[in-house]
Amino acid sequence: MSGTLSSTLAFILLAVSLLFFFIGFVSPYWLSGNISIFGNVWYGLWQTCYGILDECVHTDISTTQAWEKAVVAMEILGFMTLIGSCVMASLTYFRSSTTRRKLFRIITGLLAIIAGGFMFLGLIIFGAEYDDTFLQLSWAFSFMIIAAITSIVSGVLFILDIKSNQIMFEE
Repeated sequence: MSGTLSSTLAFILLAVSLLFFFIGFVSPYWLSGNISIFGNVWYGLWQTCYGILDECVHTDISTTQAWEKAVVAMEILGFMTLIGSCVMASLTYFRSSTTRRKLFRIITGLLAIIAGGFMFLGLIIFGAEYDDTFLQLSWAFSFMIIAAITSIVSGVLFILDIKSNQIMFEE
């Protein structure tokens, strides 16, 4: 295992991004609020929970609106590119030879930035389209924002590590 301080920090931020993404993505707490006939309500991409019923209902993709499908698509694309970035970072950090390390870090950085872009695009669509009459943005939505920001910062750090010629070539 070898790397500079900035590439190590980038690797850690990438792992943090993946953790925050996973928690935010699967949680039914993108929106929360109180609707008189249902009591407390929590909404996520995959299910909606009703306090008065004490149960959660899974989202039926056939009945969701187009913008909700777009959010899911953007977040899944963000997840796939984030996983790709994590794989490339692992190859860079643990297995790559000195000749491939620079290329792997560039690819890792670009994938992390693209992942953050997909995540932000999904968040922008969601934020612009949800009905805020009864429900407000909640903590899982914030986790997704943190995941997108840390992914982009990680990608920038990987690329800046190349630009500043700080790469240590160790075998």
